Amino acid sequence: MEHSYPRIVLTGGPCGGKTTALAYLYEKLSNAGYSVIMTPEVATMIINSGLNPAGVKSATDFQDLIMTTQVFLEDHIFTRALAIKNGSKPLMICDRGIMDTKAYIGEEDLKAILARHKWDEVVLRDGRYDGVFHLVTAADGKPEYYNLDNPARQEKTPKAAIRADRLTQEAWLGHPHFVVLDNSTLFEDKMKRLLNAIRKFLGDPVGIEIERKYLVGAVPHPLPVPHQVIEIEQHYLVSPNVNEVLRIRRRWQDGRGATFYLTKKSATESMIARHETERQITQDEYTRFLADADKDFDPVRKKRHCFIWQNQYFELDVFTAPERIAGLVLLEIELTEETQEVVLPPWLTIAGEVTNDPKFTNYAMAKKPK
Repeated sequence: MEHSYPRIVLTGGPCGGKTTALAYLYEKLSNAGYSVIMTPEVATMIINSGLNPAGVKSATDFQDLIMTTQVFLEDHIFTRALAIKNGSKPLMICDRGIMDTKAYIGEEDLKAILARHKWDEVVLRDGRYDGVFHLVTAADGKPEYYNLDNPARQEKTPKAAIRADRLTQEAWLGHPHFVVLDNSTLFEDKMKRLLNAIRKFLGDPVGIEIERKYLVGAVPHPLPVPHQVIEIEQHYLVSPNVNEVLRIRRRWQDGRGATFYLTKKSATESMIARHETERQITQDEYTRFLADADKDFDPVRKKRHCFIWQNQYFELDVFTAPERIAGLVLLEIELTEETQEVVLPPWLTIAGEVTNDPKFTNYAMAKKPK
């Protein structure tokens, strides 16, 4: 669904701090000038109304009810509330997103719901929301803080909470802007990390992309963890600013659900951080921008394997074009802060870190040799 305002999802495991985070974000982002509209968590709203999942004809019917109600709230209430508030910087924050349903339903049942409403899973995941922020359950890392204060919470033990958390993370694998916030810090700092990640994503005042990049040798097939494979094609555009890189990107999965993006990047004093702003564009815009592709650059094509390891969201890129870099494999992780520790998957053969090596930037690899 096309929309002109940013839509972000706040999700997470049971007792991850979501309720506190929503109030915190509303205050901080409103103070920053955003007209914030929030949609409630539909599952909790329905359960608290007296409709228990056990009392519904089938789990599929219950999840269908959640998904259709959520679509209605997101598509209608927000636009009407925005007209009333008349905000100059609209921002939609969804208390959980459509894909959270995937954590509580079987694959075949989910396919049945999608077919019933003629929905496409990739479009619901990638096209409907611009950013997804996951708060890891307190049961994973801070079990002493895990509680059952929410009467709608179904997970009665830390073990069950961790399992639900993992399934929710896996439901969002493949999204282009998925951030996982763990419990490696105090809760107050977890909230600050969340706010900083969102403001960076919104480009307020300027987005900073912080990433680490590794050259990979052998890759097991298939990967030993749940993952999604996304196909990506990107083109570099002629930029009027010599210090700025303009890029358009097309992402799709299994031949469907294409989404399109325009990205602007510029360097910072740090070697691992860059200013970055990105917005989703329409297919028509993508086609128009393509006419301004820089002739000094080849299109870059790659297959991106998205997976979670130790509550970290990794992207494993296998390049297929241009031909001179076909077969190259790079592992990337985007960080919420430069000092964040990275735990690399032991089942990958890492040849070395190339974060600071300019030869391994997409920009350098796309440039045609002279």
